Amino acid sequence: MMRDNTDPQIKTGPGAADIIMFLISPALSFLLSELLLRNPFKHMYLRAVPLNLAFYYLATLFLFFLTGSLRAGLMSVTLWSMLFSTLNMYVYRFRSVPVSPWDIRSAGTALSVAGEYDFDLKPDKVLVFGAAALLVLCEFLFVKYSLNTRFTRKRILARLLGLCLSAFGITLLFLSLWDEHTVQYRYRLYDKLFTPDTMQYRDGTAVAFIMELKYLVPEIPGGYSEEKAESILEGYKGQEEKGRTPDVIVIMDEAFSDPFTDCFFTTNTEYMPFVKELMNGADNVVSGELNVSVKGGNTPNSEFEFLTGNTMAFLTEGSIPYQQYINGFIPSLVSHFKALGYETTAMHPYKPGGWNRDKAYGYLGFDHVYFEEDFKEWGHSAKLREYISDRADMDMVEDVCERNHASSDRPQFIFNVTMQNHSPYRKKYGNFSPGVEVEGVEADAQIHSYLSLIKETDAAFRDMVSYYELTGRDTVIVLFGDHQPADTVISPLWRMNGVSGEDLTPEQNCSRYKVPFVIWANYDIKEEKGLDTSLNYLSSVMCEKAGITLSPYQAFLLDVMEKYPVVSAKRVSDGGNDILTYDDVKDGLSDYAVVQYYRLFGAKEE
Repeated sequence: MMRDNTDPQIKTGPGAADIIMFLISPALSFLLSELLLRNPFKHMYLRAVPLNLAFYYLATLFLFFLTGSLRAGLMSVTLWSMLFSTLNMYVYRFRSVPVSPWDIRSAGTALSVAGEYDFDLKPDKVLVFGAAALLVLCEFLFVKYSLNTRFTRKRILARLLGLCLSAFGITLLFLSLWDEHTVQYRYRLYDKLFTPDTMQYRDGTAVAFIMELKYLVPEIPGGYSEEKAESILEGYKGQEEKGRTPDVIVIMDEAFSDPFTDCFFTTNTEYMPFVKELMNGADNVVSGELNVSVKGGNTPNSEFEFLTGNTMAFLTEGSIPYQQYINGFIPSLVSHFKALGYETTAMHPYKPGGWNRDKAYGYLGFDHVYFEEDFKEWGHSAKLREYISDRADMDMVEDVCERNHASSDRPQFIFNVTMQNHSPYRKKYGNFSPGVEVEGVEADAQIHSYLSLIKETDAAFRDMVSYYELTGRDTVIVLFGDHQPADTVISPLWRMNGVSGEDLTPEQNCSRYKVPFVIWANYDIKEEKGLDTSLNYLSSVMCEKAGITLSPYQAFLLDVMEKYPVVSAKRVSDGGNDILTYDDVKDGLSDYAVVQYYRLFGAKEE
């Protein structure tokens, strides 16, 4: 009897349409996902293309053998690649840094503010989505081949073999891309995590992401040992002099920056009059510019650098220490102040789960922690736009400080992270009318709202300083921004100055990572202005200028600062060459890297 091949249970080999779609679909998925982010023909290394394609084809084969359906394998790869590229496109737009493997830990925070951003699509992106939809439709209509569902021992073994071989191929690709002496070297891939956007542009998204996976666990510094770290710090012990114990209030203000450092422009009114007055040589003020490691987002990394004295330059670009590395006690400014007898408080007028702050603040050792609901309970919840205003926030600081003093004679350390100036800046609000206008810029540009918010912060800070001038207790107040806003906010100013955001010089790019800082005291301290340093040093500079006892680590950092006044993830300065990277001076900073690794992963007590 002849076998009826029309029986749906009888599986024949793949047809011509199946073969053609298998050959072209993964390649088209790769091309479309890259076009959503950039022009791969202009930016990507040609030699990196086969490596990206290898991942797409291997992933398709793996999913084919896993599901038994070629259609499922092809459609899954197309849909997932487009989904990832869409996410990457918006993440890069909002924070100017692409998606990295460790971003999965910050997904909750990202979702909590997702509704505040502008998700508009340009026409070219709409065309890419249309092409991707057409590709998925073709995969659905024309791909029919699937493995025989009548399992026999032979078929099961063959399918397992195919699954194992494709998995082995993916694993081999990963291991090859992680080894800088093989594929990375042979294909001359760009491997500098210092600039992950350039890495993705040149190597392709898949290859760059795979290479970054290697760094989920931070690299141990060369020559590291706990004994070496302790020996370095031992040299700074016993040098501490009994210092003053003023109240210390630190305001890390959301997106507080001065775009004038990037571009020349004229406004109808001054947007930062009081802070600029202080920075121009006021009595008992130390001021200057801070080089920070982030732009447009990732605020907790600025907190981390200030509170620990550690630098993001030694950690993987895009990582979030609050979420990845801090899962127990680590030595910090908080533990140092507690050792000096201070009562310590952390405050943030937003959700406690953002960036894992509710847990991280506890690990850092704060005695009290206040979030948005506490601000409401204490009667300091007035909003500007949709966030608690800086004025209400600073009133809360004053209230907490007074209440703590009413129940304790201990000096106060209050660390406050504001929320008022958070993006978006394009929305219209009934409780906020921008008053600052930039001459020559279109009326609906985000820069007007942004500068108007900065002016509100400046006015609130003026009132706070006036309040503490009269308290009668020694008080130090530090104000600095966590980062500058995203490039889309500043872009109109670039255009006015004939600058393209895609073609910034190294100096111009570094200026996008600078924010102003002020250390003010209501008692005599040695004034200094125009200081160019980085955020990891600021708490040590604050203690030294205010006459507060330094910890051995702070004394060590001030010695490092003498030789390297700036150490951030974006810029290192050795006092001569001002535009260096960590890789350029790795040997000179080896002791710092060793001590930081010890304090972050080894030390259990101050």
